[in-house]
Amino acid sequence: MQHTESVYLLPWTPNANLEALKLAEVGKVYVWYAKASDEAQAADLTREYDAGLHKKLVEQEERAIRILGHAKDNHDKRVESMLEHTWPVFNGLARAVAARGSVELAQYMDAIRTVLLLCTK
Repeated sequence: MQHTESVYLLPWTPNANLEALKLAEVGKVYVWYAKASDEAQAADLTREYDAGLHKKLVEQEERAIRILGHAKDNHDKRVESMLEHTWPVFNGLARAVAARGSVELAQYMDAIRTVLLLCTK
């Protein structure tokens, strides 16, 4: 989740560490770990992180619906172009949702994936 223009919050997982290493190939990356000092603070951070992921999912859902509209209108070139740019973002978001482990976010993600797959037919 983007925290500020150049700061991102990631779950503390091996995949997140690998993503940081990939980013380090193109620029400077600083990684530090923090532990919430109490359960309430940890819950607040989790809600903030989930809200950020949910916002990105809403954006992807809106884009998927636009693509589906183009598919229904047989605008095949537009659909192909939009899907080409959508899948990499969607797949990155899917990795973040999987790392988070939220059933609710994963179900939302699956519904969006279903719409995107309908557009590919």
